[in-house]
Amino acid sequence: MKINRVGDSFTALEKSQMGVIDKLQDKIGLLEFDKSKNNTMIRELKYILNNKKRSINEIMKEIDEIQKTKDYQRLRYIKNVLGIIARQGVDDE
Repeated sequence: MKINRVGDSFTALEKSQMGVIDKLQDKIGLLEFDKSKNNTMIRELKYILNNKKRSINEIMKEIDEIQKTKDYQRLRYIKNVLGIIARQGVDDE
């Protein structure tokens, strides 16, 4: 709509409607940008969540193995992995 037509003569109503349409189109463009930004953030958070779930399941298997063999030296490994899981996806702001 942002076209200046020299030969056209618009009424005041038409000009104001064109102005409103231009503003609404700009708002729609901004909202679409925000939506894609949010989709990117959602995708990243889902990735982090899936990694945490997978890691927690591996830790649970490791704990079961420790209980079976009664080899408690592997607890340090579990503690380190849990520390990594806790820090994953957290920004230090």
